[in-house]
Amino acid sequence: MFAAVFNLHAESLDVRQLGEASDVKLFGDTGRAAFVCSNAGSSAAPEETGAIHSLGGRYWIVGLIRLDAPRELQARLAAEIGNPPKAIPDALLCLHAYAKWGDRFVEFLAGDFAFALWDDERQSLIAVRDQMGVRLLFHARKANTWFVSDSLDWIAARASTGRELDDYWIADFLTTGCSREFERTVYRDIQRLAPAHVIRLGDNGATLRSYWRLSIVEPIHFRDPRVYAERLLELLSFAIADRLPAGRVGISMSGGLDSTTLAACTLDTTGDAARIIAECEHYEEVMHIREDYFASLAARRLGIDLSIRVMDNLVYDPQWRSRGIRSAEPTISLLNAHNLRQIDGDHARAAAVWFEGEGPDNALTLERNSYLNWLFRRRSWGRLAGALFQYARVKGAAGWAQTFRRHAGQGRHAGQE
Repeated sequence: MFAAVFNLHAESLDVRQLGEASDVKLFGDTGRAAFVCSNAGSSAAPEETGAIHSLGGRYWIVGLIRLDAPRELQARLAAEIGNPPKAIPDALLCLHAYAKWGDRFVEFLAGDFAFALWDDERQSLIAVRDQMGVRLLFHARKANTWFVSDSLDWIAARASTGRELDDYWIADFLTTGCSREFERTVYRDIQRLAPAHVIRLGDNGATLRSYWRLSIVEPIHFRDPRVYAERLLELLSFAIADRLPAGRVGISMSGGLDSTTLAACTLDTTGDAARIIAECEHYEEVMHIREDYFASLAARRLGIDLSIRVMDNLVYDPQWRSRGIRSAEPTISLLNAHNLRQIDGDHARAAAVWFEGEGPDNALTLERNSYLNWLFRRRSWGRLAGALFQYARVKGAAGWAQTFRRHAGQGRHAGQE
């Protein structure tokens, strides 16, 4: 757990508000700001624990930070940091980036992170959350004091006035299982920092802004269809290289194309099968899709270690009420929290980074109508005709027959009404 506290009016903080912590640092002549860091009772890997770092006594940072492509960032900062004999911690790279680029430094960061940064010269506090929202970060104001932390419980114990609940959050949870608004939490007075956002706290108050958006570029067209696969593998290999840890890397592997492609590209990138471990979550009774069989075929072909975890009895914990596990907000995952924690712990002990293929199936799904409408608006008649022909051919006779039967059935039902 880490936290940052800041007083807008440069008044001294009441250190009793900070609670017990492994590390506490006060800032400013009046003690108007503070960092709090506690790893007590944490079973997380070293990469998952927080720490307070400083750069020249001018800038300070606390948080959970794992950067992608740290060598590339270090090369950009070569003029400032020279050629250090060993790798610089990711937290210090963030401080060097801030020292060079100021508020723009977040545009040069990628990875999984949530942190608070204190600028002693400007007497301001900056809190940042990563682009995809892997890490959590919350903030709240009570009178003239701001609280920022990755722990909702920690803020609720200090900043919430009466811990009033947010009716909108609760309504969303009861109907959809989660909030449809990034910023809301179960507490009305505590906000969640949205992914790819940064908040700056200073004498002029709070400034919140987005620093990144996923750019949707125009579709790429190659004359040779084989080039699409080559380009995909090239980009995937770059992404893997950016995220590889120093030691072993894990693959959450099913028997499908996504995760097995990740495993093959990881092997090509590392050139060392001994660095790669894989695990397949297999259902013997719930689903008969033979994940273990196909994952084992791929693992043997690649020469990597694969373990099979049978999941049938792990999807629900019948003793969840007596586990004593509580979450900061209501969540359906509490029914399975005990088992998930055990699995996460096993993974953390085995490898610092795990790759999984969840997501590409959805990301690569053809948005037929959007794509065809885009071609129509551009008056790309040749490509439109080619896309329609290819779609009709790929769908095949069986697919079209199913479509006609579905529409015929809808027409009969409409006539009966």
